[in-house]
Amino acid sequence: MTLAFKASGVPVPSLKTRIWTLIKDSPDQSYAQVATRLGEPGKNVSSLLGTLVNEGRATNTPTFDKRTGRNVARYSAVVEKDGSMPPKRNGKRAVKPSPPPPQQPQAAKPAPVPQQPQRIDVATLPLAEAKRVYEELRTFFGGVYG
Repeated sequence: MTLAFKASGVPVPSLKTRIWTLIKDSPDQSYAQVATRLGEPGKNVSSLLGTLVNEGRATNTPTFDKRTGRNVARYSAVVEKDGSMPPKRNGKRAVKPSPPPPQQPQAAKPAPVPQQPQRIDVATLPLAEAKRVYEELRTFFGGVYG
């Protein structure tokens, strides 16, 4: 097809533009389908499809192919509101933060020993102390019982 364009004097769009136009007109195509329809080598088409995805001009969706039993990436074009190709992103992909360095194992701390609640014998409690405990409990429970 490109030879026919060249022979007729019509300027041939770049392969990247032809790929984007094809997946815009026929979305959800695998790279092999795109390569076959354009008559181009699969490696070139696969590489340029990856470039289009990285530039934000296409998306790929993995779909399970029942015939082969594998996941196959299906490509679709990202289109501007006026139907044109969107501008290239900043050219840089989002960088995933690197995982934090592994921490050095620390010596295991001994488990805290649970403290037994202090038992108070009410019969031997001084009156001033009993009144203080009563007031503290009353404010804690909001005066519900008093």
